[in-house]
Amino acid sequence: MMKTRVLTALILIPIAALAFISGGLLLDSLVLLCVLLISDELHRNIIKKDYFILALLPVLYAISFIFFRNIILLILFILIILLYYVLNTRFNFYHITTSIFILVFIACVLFAFYYTYEVGYKYLIYVCIATFGCDTGAYFFGILFGKRKLAPILSPKKTIEGAIGGWLTGAICSFVFIIIFAGYNWKFLLISIILPIISQFGDLAFSKIKRELNIKDFSNLLPGHGGVLDRIDSFTFTLITFVLLMQI
Repeated sequence: MMKTRVLTALILIPIAALAFISGGLLLDSLVLLCVLLISDELHRNIIKKDYFILALLPVLYAISFIFFRNIILLILFILIILLYYVLNTRFNFYHITTSIFILVFIACVLFAFYYTYEVGYKYLIYVCIATFGCDTGAYFFGILFGKRKLAPILSPKKTIEGAIGGWLTGAICSFVFIIIFAGYNWKFLLISIILPIISQFGDLAFSKIKRELNIKDFSNLLPGHGGVLDRIDSFTFTLITFVLLMQI
């Protein structure tokens, strides 16, 4: 399992890094692919059937956002979902509110992603290091020192020792990175401390969603990792948090 997980990561990391650095069509294409897969994973596991149109709407919104950079278009797409609900008797209020939530969630992540990218791609890498550094640190600290369960119902394998080790790893690695590439700033010390905490909160939040849906992973697309959302669930939380903290 670990070998497969590492091998998949070694393939994904260069692709993401190249897209971050190159920008343009390559980055936009990767973003749209991720939106398509995440929307499909969420709709397939929650709504389960006849969800194609609903799953496609976040992708169409993402295309419009990439071209116009206007989050106000989100209102138009919410109205389209509501119209679809009125005209289609196969869906109930739960289905439609879920689809609206998925659209809003993806819209928030998109806005945070492109906002961060326009500030500078090194800040995207910084958030990645805080997030995935925490994930990696928590894994190894948990194996080496883990004894007390962090959240036994939501995620039985997570330990308090692993959480502390992940927080330290994510905070230290991200802060060292940002000092090297952007210089010292007290704000980034604060952000480096906070992001790994949010990362673990995001991971637990999605663990709760999966437990309620009675699934282990959102899909099995990425060997050793699960689905796209399984891989970047924490990143969605830390990215949005980074944008909010940058306003301080």
